[in-house]
Amino acid sequence: MAIIVKKPAPLTFWERIYLPAILKGLGMTMRHMIKTLAGGGVTIRYPEQHKRVPNNYRALHVMPTWEDGHIKCVACEMCSTVCPANAITVHAEEDENPEIEKRAAFYEIDELRCIFCGFCEEVCPRDAIHLTKNYEFVTDNREGFLYGMDRLTKTGRLVSELEAKENKDR
Repeated sequence: MAIIVKKPAPLTFWERIYLPAILKGLGMTMRHMIKTLAGGGVTIRYPEQHKRVPNNYRALHVMPTWEDGHIKCVACEMCSTVCPANAITVHAEEDENPEIEKRAAFYEIDELRCIFCGFCEEVCPRDAIHLTKNYEFVTDNREGFLYGMDRLTKTGRLVSELEAKENKDR
């Protein structure tokens, strides 16, 4: 049995010198250059200007507290169970308050492992974890991305102040 191999059609003269493709690419480059020079810049000057993020954007985690300063988390461990990236670690202990069965003795989120899916926020029965629109969290070492309870609550206060200020400006 013979194998039939289809040979491609030979290239025309213009296809061989690539001139139409080069001119098409140069035309697109010139269009972008003219648009940029005319004032339609595409670059965001980052520290001065901030990127507008959509309403459903999810970034940094925060842990809101009650008015008296106590953490809302009751260490049910539902957030760590539902997390597909296993980025949340929770250890429970008994609380001194008889009305509260247990509280979180250790709570940590590894922001490098987190995929920011929002499942932890959805599943929390006490509304004790939120994902904010704050995408500016930078550090120079890996441990800086491990957010414990103290850092999550402190960040929560800072973010709530920023959001209140942002809503006031609108």
